[in-house]
Amino acid sequence: MQTMNFQCGHCNNLMAVSTEFLGQQVRCPHCSGVVVAPNAPTPQAMEPMRSPAWSGGVDGSSTRPGNTPGVDTARTTPAPEVPRAPEPPKFDTKNTYNSEDIFSEPDETADPLFASDPGQRIELPRPTEQTIAYDQPIRNDATAVVPSNAVTDAAPPQAPPTPQTGWSPYMNAVTTPDVRMPDVVPPESESGPIGGEVKRTKPAPKVDWFFPLVIFPLVFYALGITAVAVFLYMRLTAVPPSLFDRMPDVDGDNPGVRKDKLSLNFKKADALAVLPDHLQVRLKETLLIGDLEVTPFRVERKKIGVFVEGAEEAQPCENDSLVLHLRLKNVSKEYRFHPIDNYYDRHWDGRAGSAPLTVLVAGNEQFFGGPAKWYPVTRDRRRGDRREWIEGRTNIDAKGIGPGESMETVTATDGENKRCAAVLFGVRPYRGKLMWRLHLRRGLVDYKGRSLPAACVVGVVIDSKDYQGG
Repeated sequence: MQTMNFQCGHCNNLMAVSTEFLGQQVRCPHCSGVVVAPNAPTPQAMEPMRSPAWSGGVDGSSTRPGNTPGVDTARTTPAPEVPRAPEPPKFDTKNTYNSEDIFSEPDETADPLFASDPGQRIELPRPTEQTIAYDQPIRNDATAVVPSNAVTDAAPPQAPPTPQTGWSPYMNAVTTPDVRMPDVVPPESESGPIGGEVKRTKPAPKVDWFFPLVIFPLVFYALGITAVAVFLYMRLTAVPPSLFDRMPDVDGDNPGVRKDKLSLNFKKADALAVLPDHLQVRLKETLLIGDLEVTPFRVERKKIGVFVEGAEEAQPCENDSLVLHLRLKNVSKEYRFHPIDNYYDRHWDGRAGSAPLTVLVAGNEQFFGGPAKWYPVTRDRRRGDRREWIEGRTNIDAKGIGPGESMETVTATDGENKRCAAVLFGVRPYRGKLMWRLHLRRGLVDYKGRSLPAACVVGVVIDSKDYQGG
């Protein structure tokens, strides 16, 4: 394989390429730069080297066994006549024999035991230096030429010149001068095209960790704190369960639960406990609580009469009373109940027994119950206790109201109470808002999966103008 040496345009080092790559782009083995190899030279007749002459022995025959003297068996075709190369200078080495030098002539006296005829040595002629003509001029400047971005077609490969003598290529050793290529291709990345435009990839976008690491945790924290605050606020502002919202219905003439020795005992302070807003209603408005619809539609000042068990006519009280007219309706669809009871607004002297839950509150004054005394239906009649009830009511309401039915009834202050009459109708009567707290039945309630009768307290808000006029 014949090679050609030339100088790299990048690192100025010599590099050799095979003749089959002449005129093509090659890579420098020193700097890895891509350069264009020179074009192949114009084929010229090269002087082949003579075949080495084998010197014969003493008798003139060849020292190589099997060869005919004077005949070269290494070639099958006759070699053309070429000019004889100059013979190398000969030196006389007879008197300078050195036994350790392989190029020294042996001496017969040096080794009497193994002395032999050394024969003739092979003499190789020196090759004749030839000048190669190039198609392109050689640049002497050291400046590398950078080609344009246009991609040119590679030079077509050319076959190396065939030796005319048919000898092996190593026999035609030719000395080539060092040359510098006119065109130099700048090094490209292995992935990009040579001489073309390099595709530039966009750098990966920078990830901003400020929002996921700072903003998002703050947002979740704020949402959590807000949820906790709303929950606590709802618990604090929620209306707590009130005793007056649903109470066991165990007292009176028609209790929902009839059990002996079972009753509720309220002190005066218990009867005056705060009444929630959802249990209050204004005059001529309607309040629905459970299955009971309450509508207070009128309030008036009048002298009310009290019926006594066994008497035919009601006996009027000594002083005027404040009378409240009510309309009560059963909104349930299944059962009947008694919304009002004579036990709820009974007469109370403030000393013995449970305080009534029906109370008229006028400023700092409280007036409990009403004018009629209450005694149980089953009692010891030998004591002479007789039941009482006010006008507009009955002794014992055995019927009540059924689903969808309504009734009108009344409740009144005690006309025998001089203090009550003085505050409400005296020389300097009370002026302002009043609340009449009424003890009523509300129907059935669900308690631990069971339907139980319950009672409640409803507050009717009235004004002194409603009964005083002006």
